Amino acid sequence: MSLVSIQAGDQPGPQPSTPSAPPCFVGIDVAKAELVIARSHTAQSDTSRKNNANKNTAAPLVPQAIVNRARNIKSWLKTLPESSALIVESTGTYHRLVCDLAYQQGFTVYLINPHWLCSHRKAQGKRAKTDRCDAQLLRQYGEQNHQELRPYQPISPEGQRLTQLLRERSQVMGHLVALRQSLTPLKTNRISPLDIPIEKTAGSVIQELEKLVTQFDLRIQNLVQGQSAWQEQAQRLRQIPGLGPLSVASLLAAFERGEFKSAESFVAYLGLDPVACDSGSHRGQRRISKKGDPMVRKTLYMAATAAMRTKTWKEFAQRYQARGLHHTQVACIVARRMAVTAWCLIKRQSEFIPEKLFRLDPCTQT
Repeated sequence: MSLVSIQAGDQPGPQPSTPSAPPCFVGIDVAKAELVIARSHTAQSDTSRKNNANKNTAAPLVPQAIVNRARNIKSWLKTLPESSALIVESTGTYHRLVCDLAYQQGFTVYLINPHWLCSHRKAQGKRAKTDRCDAQLLRQYGEQNHQELRPYQPISPEGQRLTQLLRERSQVMGHLVALRQSLTPLKTNRISPLDIPIEKTAGSVIQELEKLVTQFDLRIQNLVQGQSAWQEQAQRLRQIPGLGPLSVASLLAAFERGEFKSAESFVAYLGLDPVACDSGSHRGQRRISKKGDPMVRKTLYMAATAAMRTKTWKEFAQRYQARGLHHTQVACIVARRMAVTAWCLIKRQSEFIPEKLFRLDPCTQT
């Protein structure tokens, strides 16, 4: 009878588990026409890994450029390992295509604020700023800070449309305010009769801009009312004194950005969280971080200034005015409390109770 020898590798029992592949970080600098990509050493395609299997040297970190189109991006995504993580710089709307396609393919995507990348470049002592350098810097930033970053989540088409309408309205409103302010010296210090036609022409332009703002308000209102979920949330938010249709729409657009686990995280996203500036025995003045969306923050601040005149918020604001705080500081506190209240109403699906405004605000504790 022949005996079959059992080798060491054939021993029964649990086999050692294969270690999972490390994350492969890919930095992407986005432009309108092309994407400049920098891969890490492990972010190679299957063919490249087979060719380099018997080599002791790692793959060179040579950035590449592809056309910023869906067909080219899909072909390039097929060359990435499954464990790849994409670090993309936020650039208006040009980054949405690559982020959405990568998210659909199951890749982890991190969207980086350009200000963060600029500060990281200065901290690294970099002197040059090119698309290739930025792609390399994004990859390096992702490798060092990916555990603290929040993965990208695409916004619904309705949410993108609402955000676009709000931003376009904000731009038109900025031009309208600037034109009104520029005409003030002309009206008060009229020197020549030739200035009268200028005033009439500018007045007609102001009227057209006002009509355009009204059209934006109508389109925003129709978009919110066209979504049943938004309509229910808007009715809930309108219970907060001081919030009008525009501020409610801005809050709805902010909630579309993702799920906020706490009121503090939502306040931080809006940039209304207090920031300390202390060193040794010096205790600096507190200020807001202004790290979030400036459009939503500005809209909420303007709503807070109007809400401070209402009966509900007037007593709340007087508590901080009695401490000697400036009007702007009190308005920021009211705006922060309005954001906390809005998060509570949406998260808990509860009704607005004015008595809860006078409870201790955790966001004001430092």
